Amino acid sequence: MNVANGSVATDPSEGKGRKIAVRVSNWIGDVIMNLPGLEMLRHHYPDAEIVAIARPWVRGILSFRPDLVDRCIDFDDRGEAKSPLGFWRFARGLREERFDMAVVFTKHLKGALMMWVAGIPVRVGFGTAETRWFLNGHIMRKSLPKTGRHQSRDYLELLERAGSLAPIEPSPLPRLDLDENLARQVRETFLAGAAGPVLAVHAGAAFGTAKRWSAEGYAETCRRFLERTGGTVILLGVPAEAEVNTLIEETVADPGLRNLCGKTSLPESVALISVSDGFLSNDSGLMHVAAAFAKPQVAVFGPTDIAATFPLNERARTVYHKVDCSPCFLRDCPIGHDCMKAVTPDEVSGEVNRLFSSKSD
Repeated sequence: MNVANGSVATDPSEGKGRKIAVRVSNWIGDVIMNLPGLEMLRHHYPDAEIVAIARPWVRGILSFRPDLVDRCIDFDDRGEAKSPLGFWRFARGLREERFDMAVVFTKHLKGALMMWVAGIPVRVGFGTAETRWFLNGHIMRKSLPKTGRHQSRDYLELLERAGSLAPIEPSPLPRLDLDENLARQVRETFLAGAAGPVLAVHAGAAFGTAKRWSAEGYAETCRRFLERTGGTVILLGVPAEAEVNTLIEETVADPGLRNLCGKTSLPESVALISVSDGFLSNDSGLMHVAAAFAKPQVAVFGPTDIAATFPLNERARTVYHKVDCSPCFLRDCPIGHDCMKAVTPDEVSGEVNRLFSSKSD
């Protein structure tokens, strides 16, 4: 392996006994979109030890693809590694691992700096004005919004161009595998006595309120689903999303709706999605989880670039109204939230109906 002419020249036959550190992304959806890149690494280095360096919660996602990552090292940048001294100690501690290569899927300074401080000889990542000083080999800029290219393609292109790895045909898509034991546990714990079909709903979005369709819209869609199917709706989310889910629960007021917001771990939420019959959400991380399981799903889009982050799933349906200011990528809308207000319960309910009427088990 050597660095030359703006790229890292690698010989996959050297992969036996090699250790590769991968700084994976920080958000659920981005981690899902990292999976094709991890799959490419595993394809070219089948015998290497691939170690994910990530926030502690990322284990809950990567546990559904144990074939791609051998182990995880927790990088708690909101805890012990938050301060400059804590970060430096963490990065210096990585020297003991003696990694041969580092791949940085994040685009901020910390990821590239971490690998440089760790003394890893080959460091591949997205080049910015800050990060390029700590990376070697070919440095590419991450694709900008509004390019019409899906974000998951960025991580593959990084490895193809910066890591000199041959493309995989067909190009891998994000995929999660069913954990049969966990699936059985969540059925027993959260779905005992639940009538089918089961629609999992995530009405939140960690990025900000701008990506969220109204609670009233979700409530009406859930009510219509329950009335039409006699099935079950489960509401998923983290404690910070309790308010919107409680409002939906109280508005629907139907025993067929189970509010599980704040009552499940991330792996349990992922497993519940995997055993549900369909999924409804905003453009959120759990939307990408459902897509990675190829679940029938409906996704409501507003201020983000639908071409870059739509669910990579042939069974997905999207609802989106283009307005003059979209995509804006703002966390909170400073004006009228026109992109989301244009979405109606009739539209979303119609897509959910079509989703279930065309679903093949």
